[in-house]
Amino acid sequence: MVVFNFTKQYKKSEILRHVAKTLSGFEGALPDTYGMSLNEITALLNDFRSQYKST
Repeated sequence: MVVFNFTKQYKKSEILRHVAKTLSGFEGALPDTYGMSLNEITALLNDFRSQYKST
């Protein structure tokens, strides 16, 4: 399972994200790797993060 936390600028679903973080330590998760290896999906998500990072 791939887990993550949202940036502080992301304001949607703050209450649900807080509940998830309290229960699991993380605000969000992908339930599957969609046929990719952990390294592949991590690289893809990091590429998206770099591409759409707020300045």
